[in-house]
Amino acid sequence: MTISDRDLDRWQSGQPIAATRQPLRRIVPRPAPAPKVEQPTSEFMSVHEIAAVLGVSPMTVYRAIDSKRLKAHRILRSYRVHRNDFEDWLDGTATT
Repeated sequence: MTISDRDLDRWQSGQPIAATRQPLRRIVPRPAPAPKVEQPTSEFMSVHEIAAVLGVSPMTVYRAIDSKRLKAHRILRSYRVHRNDFEDWLDGTATT
């Protein structure tokens, strides 16, 4: 960046130098949109689907399964919860 003779004279005399660049605009990040929660259409729900419906972390659902409060079926390496069992658990009428 070079300084013009006029700006150099102004600086030496204590006068303000005119800005040659536009001031930087402050960039404010936009908040992320809320994830869409779709109602599942199958008979069984995954742990992540249940967590999205309830608005909790999947770990909370895993804890409910481990403590036998929520009935779940282990299929390969994941848990699936029957829709009726989930609705009963929400209503408080689940039998363990």
